[in-house]
Amino acid sequence: MPDNTLLSGINEGSLGVELANTVLMPIQQYNLLATKRMGTNGDEMTVMEWLRKNNTYSAQTGQPLMIRQLRGLDGAGAGGTDRMVAYTNDRSVVKLHLPMPHKFLPVYQTGPLLFEVPGIFRTGGVEIRRPSAVRYLDAI
Repeated sequence: MPDNTLLSGINEGSLGVELANTVLMPIQQYNLLATKRMGTNGDEMTVMEWLRKNNTYSAQTGQPLMIRQLRGLDGAGAGGTDRMVAYTNDRSVVKLHLPMPHKFLPVYQTGPLLFEVPGIFRTGGVEIRRPSAVRYLDAI
């Protein structure tokens, strides 16, 4: 199972120090896992429900694995293949820099009952602080 290989690879590669708790995947693969049912009678759990419970992270912590979809992973892998990302969702591992937080500018009226409230912000990108807690899997 690719997600266990991905998750256990982080744990083994860091000699048990890191333990990924979040998996990001392309929208198409996410939707497939969320809707495909296991078993033949159709009232079984979905593949997504099964994966959240049966993985190395959940086995070690007793907590469900966070699986989310993310735009931009389609074709982001080697040779234009789709990519899956596993990481530890913690500020000590990844951090989004916001040098200018979102702020609203003055409201202005564009019509009789139409008002617009523009807003601006800046990002400084995502910093991976502990690379051993992040791993990619291409061609999923």
